[in-house]
Amino acid sequence: MKKEDMSKAFSDEAEFEEAYVRFLGNLPPAWKGIPDSHERLDACFLDYLDAFERWVFRHAYESGYVAAMERIGGADGGTGAAGDGQDECQEAGVFGQLKREALYAQRSFSEELLHEVYGKAKMARELEAITKDEFMEINHMTVCFMNTDREFIRRKSEEFFRGGTESGEGEPMKEYRVRYWDRDGVEKYRELDSREHAQGFYDRLDGKAEIQRYIEEHHGYETVVYPTFEV
Repeated sequence: MKKEDMSKAFSDEAEFEEAYVRFLGNLPPAWKGIPDSHERLDACFLDYLDAFERWVFRHAYESGYVAAMERIGGADGGTGAAGDGQDECQEAGVFGQLKREALYAQRSFSEELLHEVYGKAKMARELEAITKDEFMEINHMTVCFMNTDREFIRRKSEEFFRGGTESGEGEPMKEYRVRYWDRDGVEKYRELDSREHAQGFYDRLDGKAEIQRYIEEHHGYETVVYPTFEV
């Protein structure tokens, strides 16, 4: 026998396939540690997705910062000498501009513009150019609008079923999503592929969330699991 043939367990691929099928047929039930480890892997993967989404948001946030600085801070224009009265007028002007842009984005049903306005509002809040209540109003006009307005959701759904947007991009509406609130009380949403994944993410939030399911005939989400903790 040739030396190279002595290291081969199977003479050909057909023999290997037959042996592999027999092996699968005699495979005993998985040891309990395997599904347990899979559950931990699933949880770690969700943590990875959360970290990735945070990274994407940070990038969008920083891009919004640049746009906000160009719009509201680029003309530095005489501060100090005008006193508090001018500062108040400037802040009112920033909030008014953000509201106008948010309304325009709503009427355009533009997801990109809505995200951009939200990023500007976030930056304006960090710079104390708008109040917390004003920021929450912009948040309601952008993030909440995208997640609750039936016409917006319907249009995005139609875009997907037509094969995406003009740029060729498009993602399906996921069947489940979790509505929750961050430390600042800002309402957020996370879409998930299954009820199991939604329940897992919901459980990690200690009842400070709710699970919603997308109803095709209504072109919108409806709550199926309510918060168990007052937000």
